[in-house]
Amino acid sequence: PLEDMRRNCLKYDVLEGLKEELDMILNGSSASRSEILDRLEMNATVDRDIRQFANSEIEQFCGEEARQINSLYLTGRSWADRADSIILALRVHGNPTAGSSLIGTNKTAAMVDLKRVDDLLSEYNALGSTMEERRTRLSSIREEGMSWCSNVKNIITEGSNVLER
Repeated sequence: PLEDMRRNCLKYDVLEGLKEELDMILNGSSASRSEILDRLEMNATVDRDIRQFANSEIEQFCGEEARQINSLYLTGRSWADRADSIILALRVHGNPTAGSSLIGTNKTAAMVDLKRVDDLLSEYNALGSTMEERRTRLSSIREEGMSWCSNVKNIITEGSNVLER
């Protein structure tokens, strides 16, 4: 069941592999089928029948698991895409905490709101899959951002104290 998969937290790349395998079976493009088809002439009717058979077999024997894999994959993919967009924006602007610099590539106007980073980090535990590298990088980005905000606040506060004197 889905709760078991969520509780056991598959590594995202394992989950992604399961999703790809499932899709290949449902699309009639599994490795074993491709090997057999390499020696046969294509027949659209037979191909359609095989796909229908694969769909009915998966539904009968592991339909719930297939839906769970799809659900966990889509949730994880959405989270990863949002995390990657933040990391990429920071890398393009040369932030070393986000990873190796991509300065020199076309910069797009992009700001990273710490609220977006906080939201992603708070959603992480409910994903049902693990993406440790991204989570660790986002945590570091958050810490650095909070430190920067604190430093700016201190500078502004000190500057206004000097002006008041």
